[in-house]
Amino acid sequence: MYSRMIRPLSARVYARVTLLVAGLAVGLAPGCKEATVDGLLDNPSRLGAHLDVTDRAGTAPETAAVVTSRTDHFAESARRVRIHPALGPHTPAEIKRRVAVLVEPIRLATPPEARTQVAALGSVTGLPSVAAQVTRAPVDIAPEPETSQRSGPRNVVIPMVVSSSGGGTWRAEGSEKGSGSGNAPCRADALAQLKQLSATGYRIYERLTDKKMFTTWILCDERQRGLTTAVHEAVHMLTEQLDAYPLIDGGHIKRIRALEKFAKPGKIAGQFKSSDDFVKTYLLPGGASSADDFTYLLDEFNAYVHDLNTAVQTVALAPKDTRLGHRDGMAALMSFVMAYVEYAEKEEPRTWAGLHRPDVKHLVTTLWSEAERTIESSCKVPRYAVDDQSFLRHICSPSNGRALGHMLGRAPRCPSACLGGASG
Repeated sequence: MYSRMIRPLSARVYARVTLLVAGLAVGLAPGCKEATVDGLLDNPSRLGAHLDVTDRAGTAPETAAVVTSRTDHFAESARRVRIHPALGPHTPAEIKRRVAVLVEPIRLATPPEARTQVAALGSVTGLPSVAAQVTRAPVDIAPEPETSQRSGPRNVVIPMVVSSSGGGTWRAEGSEKGSGSGNAPCRADALAQLKQLSATGYRIYERLTDKKMFTTWILCDERQRGLTTAVHEAVHMLTEQLDAYPLIDGGHIKRIRALEKFAKPGKIAGQFKSSDDFVKTYLLPGGASSADDFTYLLDEFNAYVHDLNTAVQTVALAPKDTRLGHRDGMAALMSFVMAYVEYAEKEEPRTWAGLHRPDVKHLVTTLWSEAERTIESSCKVPRYAVDDQSFLRHICSPSNGRALGHMLGRAPRCPSACLGGASG
């Protein structure tokens, strides 16, 4: 069997195979000729010509099929792409270019400050120079000239918050309550009472250039609250007018430009309840300038010193048997200043160093001492606080006052007479 399989083909079989191959060659020759491309013309071949299949006689059978060529398939795809709204009826080359643009990787816009840094770094060759571009400059603790000017206008009249007996709060956010014609008749009388009862409060009015700014806060039906609010807001105006913080005794202490470079007081907001009205007003973003600049935290601090001092001296004008919130603001701002100094010691070495600059240290010590004396004098007045206890406990905690004590050269005094129910 195996010998038969490997036996060579006979001459007759070989002749038949040769004849068959020759016949196939003759039969395929016309088709192959049709398939050749004449020059560069696109003449579809029988691989799938978009032509009717014809017989040898040139006639089209009734059953001839039409088959789509690869060329037409791609042409149809190109037509679909070319009518795409983003592309329009363009040439293939233009389509290719536009598609490349459509799929180009997104480039994020570079912020202006980043562009500035990149431009600066382009001309730098060493690492020390690069570090200089990104390292924050330390607070300048050199004494500043007496004639230096503030960098620009600031939010001076900052809303005052006064607690009410009902547990709510009242904000002195504008002059609507004091500017009505109904309050005009009592202004002269109110000023006379202020002069008689509180020489220090009346002195603020006298030193103020814009007297109308003071009198617009006077209220006929709430005489004391109107006067204390007027003193508070007038202190802001006088501070800007003098470029200095007015003191209780009639003197003043210059503002210091370097304080603008200190850490933002708003960073201590997390140490207090965010729902507290004083925290929202003076430490959280969108409120007073005190959240961004230690200069204005001290401005608020000093305004509440004068505010509470006037309230203590005008106690004869206070409504009877009503709990007022005169001490709340002073307690809150004292807590904020104490917390700020503690934060600077732990987290902001440049600010901590700046706080020990002699003139800054003298400024903080002077204002703090006035606040201590003022809040202690308020403890003897009943019903002068609504919600001061949490702030007072903060002030009286030795651990909270350690950093401030380092500046004062002594431990901060605790207004213990105001704690608990002693002051009613």
